[in-house]
Amino acid sequence: MPKYRWKLVKKFIGGHKYFRCEKTGRLAICDQSGHVPETTDDGVLWVNKEKPIQMGRTDDAIASPIAIMLPLIKDDTNPTVTFIGLAELGFLTDMGMSVEVRPNQAEGGEKFTLVFEDDRYCTDRLPSATL
Repeated sequence: MPKYRWKLVKKFIGGHKYFRCEKTGRLAICDQSGHVPETTDDGVLWVNKEKPIQMGRTDDAIASPIAIMLPLIKDDTNPTVTFIGLAELGFLTDMGMSVEVRPNQAEGGEKFTLVFEDDRYCTDRLPSATL
């Protein structure tokens, strides 16, 4: 028997799906590796509404000129992030999430530095916290 009961809130074509847990009311994200959050490769990843979405410019204009990272909580305790697109950013800000963009003062504001309150937010999938 599943641990959670899920209600689909939003599905992005070629992207993530967002589900609300009917028991707790919390929002979770689901990638294409599963039908619901608990069946994905990563397990349940809760959207961390207590932290702002991080946004900044990258040096790799071919791959993506802007990186948008959504703060998540894995297994109810471990902070992490995932990359999201502009459509998801709009959806999440409409739901009340804030966005944080800070210029890198050391380089004249030409680049942006993503500021993390805790180094645990940098996962091994991220090359650096500075974009």
